[in-house]
Amino acid sequence: PELADFCGWGPDALDLAGAWHMNALKDTPGTDWFTPAFNDSTWLAVTAPGDDRNFALPKQPAIYRRSFDLPADWVAKHPKTWIYLWDVNVAHTEQPETIYINGQKAGESPVQPPNIHWMTAEVTTFLQPGSNQVSLLLPDGYIGYRVYLSGTEPKQYPGLGAGLNQKWVDLVGWRQAVRVD
Repeated sequence: PELADFCGWGPDALDLAGAWHMNALKDTPGTDWFTPAFNDSTWLAVTAPGDDRNFALPKQPAIYRRSFDLPADWVAKHPKTWIYLWDVNVAHTEQPETIYINGQKAGESPVQPPNIHWMTAEVTTFLQPGSNQVSLLLPDGYIGYRVYLSGTEPKQYPGLGAGLNQKWVDLVGWRQAVRVD
């Protein structure tokens, strides 16, 4: 399994990978950069996650923005929704990762450097069927693994359920054995 399998990733998750607009925060983009009306058309267009060129970008604070369509049947099927952000940065700053949905602050990560980062936030009340916009403030400036919406609430081992608990034990055992070898 992959790590996201333990955190809501699966066939029913809505993957937000794809075309993003990115702005490295050398200059302040203004106070409304997280709103749907903000014009980010002059920002760098990147594919994230998944484009290895992102690893070559300077590791500095950056904003990522993209719009996405949320099917009405997906919303109806998920009475609660969480966004999962696996930027997989090792932030060495005191700046948290922050998620905005449709101009509303949905969540902020705890600052715990130098841990490899992922976060989640419940976004049910911020989403709407149809067009939506997500903005991410990332201290190290790139998305290294996944960003997705899921109707699965975040859980941790040993509360994953029988099948996933066993997969987690297998994954941890495998990682340990590989490191020893």
